[in-house]
Amino acid sequence: MSYLLDTHTFLWVLFDDDKLSDKAKDILTDTHNEIYVSLITYWEISLKYSIGKLELRGIRPDELPQKAGEIGLTSLDIFGNKNYL
Repeated sequence: MSYLLDTHTFLWVLFDDDKLSDKAKDILTDTHNEIYVSLITYWEISLKYSIGKLELRGIRPDELPQKAGEIGLTSLDIFGNKNYL
C-alpha cells in the first residue's frame, strides 16, 4: 500500500513520534508499505520556518529531503513523480 504523509505527520515522524497513533506507527514500520513526502511539504515547512512559526530541532529545512530518504521515505514532486533527492 502507498501512503502520502501530510506535513504534521512528517514532522511527528522526525521529531515527536509519540504523537503518532499506533495504527500510523504500524503503517510506517510495515516494510511492504511505500511512504511518500511531497515536495510541497518541504516548501510549507521552509516557509513556516522562515517566518518564525516553526522551530526545527537540529536540522535546517534544506536538509529535510535527505533526512526523509535516510529514514526510508520517498519524495514526490508536485506531479506525483518520485524524486530521489
